[in-house]
Amino acid sequence: FTGVQASDELDRLLGPLLLRHDILKVGFQLTQDVKMLLQSFPDVTCFRALSRVVSEARGFADIQDMAQAGVSSPAVRAGQQLGLSRTCEVVLGAKLCKDAQTSDWSRRPLTPQQIRYAATDASVLVELYSRIGADAAEKAREKLLAKSTKKKGKRRWSPRRGRRGRGGSSRSRNP
Repeated sequence: FTGVQASDELDRLLGPLLLRHDILKVGFQLTQDVKMLLQSFPDVTCFRALSRVVSEARGFADIQDMAQAGVSSPAVRAGQQLGLSRTCEVVLGAKLCKDAQTSDWSRRPLTPQQIRYAATDASVLVELYSRIGADAAEKAREKLLAKSTKKKGKRRWSPRRGRRGRGGSSRSRNP
């Protein structure tokens, strides 16, 4: 594969799944994951679109946000952000083994320990979603949308908007 062929193939295979709103995708710190995907694969169109979709929480649930919205623990009540291992400890009663987290993930092939680590990290998200519940997912989504709307509102009234040289007229186009 060339770089362009690989990007096209990733778009073809992942785009239809990742961008569908009717298929729930669950992650942990999704915004960070999307940033890393964009850095690693800047030419993959669906990853650019994914950034927008995740920020609107359409078809995605972020377990970290859900835990903040729906888990009652002293750490959450104190406003602390829980990592994945701590969330597992609070919700499931057991920590995740994170030994392989700092290993060399660029080296191929991955070790059996790395494969187990990645599989466990992914599969535990389904259990966490189930335990924390859809109500917490909806609360987290509402909070995210409120934050997103607030940011968009600030941009909408930017002093740059309507200046000559940016779209022609200094008058508003919407009466």
